[in-house]
Amino acid sequence: MSSAILKTPWGEIADSPGVRDYTPPLAPSREVQRGYPEIAALAAGCRFPDCLHLREPQCAVRIAVDSATVDARRYESYRRLLNLNRQLEERRGWGG
Repeated sequence: MSSAILKTPWGEIADSPGVRDYTPPLAPSREVQRGYPEIAALAAGCRFPDCLHLREPQCAVRIAVDSATVDARRYESYRRLLNLNRQLEERRGWGG
């Protein structure tokens, strides 16, 4: 059996027999919030333009979570995904 590239409307998929694990390319940490529209919409109100909404002062997202404007479970999901992204970056030697 040999490897094959399958073309799809959104890109290409590699089918390589014997490969069991695959991690897709990572989005930069700053881009993770794009998967959470409510967080991305509030980001412009943060004090710092590169805010990741974790511990930065005057973070509009954390203020919204504290006031229950943003669902705490959604925010925690965002934090977990951001953390996973960072762990994968570190494993690949791309992160700090």
